[in-house]
Amino acid sequence: NVMESHKSNHSAGDESDFIHSFLERMNGERDPQSPFYGHVGNTNLKISLLDLFVAGAETTSTTLLWSVLLLATHPDAQKKCQEEIDRVVPRDELEAVLMEIQRYASLVPIVTHLALQDAGTDLATV
Repeated sequence: NVMESHKSNHSAGDESDFIHSFLERMNGERDPQSPFYGHVGNTNLKISLLDLFVAGAETTSTTLLWSVLLLATHPDAQKKCQEEIDRVVPRDELEAVLMEIQRYASLVPIVTHLALQDAGTDLATV
């Protein structure tokens, strides 16, 4: 747990990141009505961390979703993006990276990756 790890490693005056800054404020708080005080402070820290995580993940996936949708409906912009990608990223490398992502990640929940029999090359065995 990231929050507990930060709590156990926190020292007075440490404001090296968001969690340490929040903990520092909590440790100095004496007003029971404050959102940084005691159990309420812990709850607010958890909620803040969840907000940051969801905001980062959700905005990225939503941006990608809208990018695909808008590029599909605007072929001129899609062509310009494709030309830039072709100039910057070697085509073989891009395809290899995408294939590796699909191999490595569970893109569809509950669908497991399992080889039915051993297979391999000089570099690896699956």
